Amino acid sequence: MFRFYPTISNEATSEDAATLQSRLDDAQLQLRQQKASCKEHEEKITATEAEIKKNLALLKACEKKLESRDTAISALKEQLQYVKIQNNETNRLREENEALKKNLQTLNGLQKVLNATSDEVEKMLESYSDIRMVATFATALKRALCESEDKKNESRDQIQLLKQQISTEKRHVSEIQSKLLLTEEILKVTKRKYFTLKHKRKADKLDSSESVYLAVKQMKPDLDLNEAVLVPDSDTSNTSINTMVNRIENSESPYLSLKQSSLALTALQRHPTHPLPDRNLKPSELALFNSARNAVSKKPEIQKTSIFHQKEPIKIQLSSENDPNMSLLNISYDGLGGHSKHDTFPSPRQSLKSFIPKLSAKHKLKRPNPIGSRDISKMLKKS
Repeated sequence: MFRFYPTISNEATSEDAATLQSRLDDAQLQLRQQKASCKEHEEKITATEAEIKKNLALLKACEKKLESRDTAISALKEQLQYVKIQNNETNRLREENEALKKNLQTLNGLQKVLNATSDEVEKMLESYSDIRMVATFATALKRALCESEDKKNESRDQIQLLKQQISTEKRHVSEIQSKLLLTEEILKVTKRKYFTLKHKRKADKLDSSESVYLAVKQMKPDLDLNEAVLVPDSDTSNTSINTMVNRIENSESPYLSLKQSSLALTALQRHPTHPLPDRNLKPSELALFNSARNAVSKKPEIQKTSIFHQKEPIKIQLSSENDPNMSLLNISYDGLGGHSKHDTFPSPRQSLKSFIPKLSAKHKLKRPNPIGSRDISKMLKKS
């Protein structure tokens, strides 16, 4: 709204109240207009600030999204590179697989060629159009031929060596067979000698048994025999020497016990002052020993009643069962000043020959040589 205040004034410098009022009103109007515009501008500024805040929030969200997108893009790039590498490796393996397949086919063909006959090989070579394949087959065949030739030479050498070994073994076997035959012949001869000696020994045994029996019978003809020896024999025809020897050996008589006896017949003729110990003697041997000792030491009754008769000392029966010291006296005198322990094991039969020892060079006394020098001092020095 505009107000008009007409003024009529002739003076240029003069200002009246209406003018001033109008000016004031104009100024107030402008002020109110300025305030209204300022208020509008402030509202716009407030709205703009709010919009700016929203835009900042959106900007931050967009930045975060951009960062995540960049990270995803970088990861995808790396995956892409890895996939490319895998693809290259796959392609390489595919090519290698194809090459291996070709090589396998070639090897199968080579195996067929090596195992096939000459006609089949010619047909197979005619069917192949690849020169490289044919050259490969030819090379393989040549190599196999060389290897087979080497093996053939080695086998020939081994066969020759084995033939030599077989011939050596044959000679060795023939030598062993000849030695075996010789050994068998020696064994047969030895067996014949053994049986001959065995029969001879049996005959000598029978002769010695018979001679011992006759000697014992001649030494003691008046003694009463044991009843076990005088058993009548119903079969009078069985009176051979072998039967008599068996009876004597198996008899339990103290006078005829010759089976496994270690008591020598010469002990019956020993002096009574040097008797043999009766330890470890069989009952039959002990009875024979006592009877022989009593027969030798027996004197007539007239001498016992004579004034010149000397009483015999009391005899003490020494036995290993009553006296433990008897084992120390278990010795046998041989009649030549020596003694030895009694042999409890069976001793070989001794012939009824003289037991006088023969004089040897050791028993002869050294006498001076009458032909040489008779100087006693020189002889003593020499001795």
